Amino acid sequence: MIDGEPQYVDPEELARKRAGAGSTSTTQPAPPREFPKLVEEAFYGPAGQIVRAIEQHTESDPALLLLSCHVYFGNAIGRGPHHIIEGTRHNSNLFTLFVGETSKARKGTGNSRIRQVFELADPFWCRYRIKSGLSSGEG
Repeated sequence: MIDGEPQYVDPEELARKRAGAGSTSTTQPAPPREFPKLVEEAFYGPAGQIVRAIEQHTESDPALLLLSCHVYFGNAIGRGPHHIIEGTRHNSNLFTLFVGETSKARKGTGNSRIRQVFELADPFWCRYRIKSGLSSGEG
């Protein structure tokens, strides 16, 4: 800010500065950052046990498997079970968005592996409550 006025910052220039480029001349792009990994404590309980049993048989990311498991479970048990924090009701419904390169990120594959587990537990719920997406990213 200059004299209380907001100042425009070029995002590309900011990225170059953060990468240590210093000048606006042609610079090498910053190396890609390592994808974050969940800590082992995230895999606690039945959901973690399901992921650990599946992960050795899939290329899907364990975080995707774990989040899918939580979303499926929260939807399957419905809005009855809840927790109240500061007077606000928190139900078990979760929403996730999995993003990755089409046909390479194994988003659908990981989701299908978790669905297999839930089909064993509640085939009726899987048949009538799981709906497919609108289309692929290419669609």
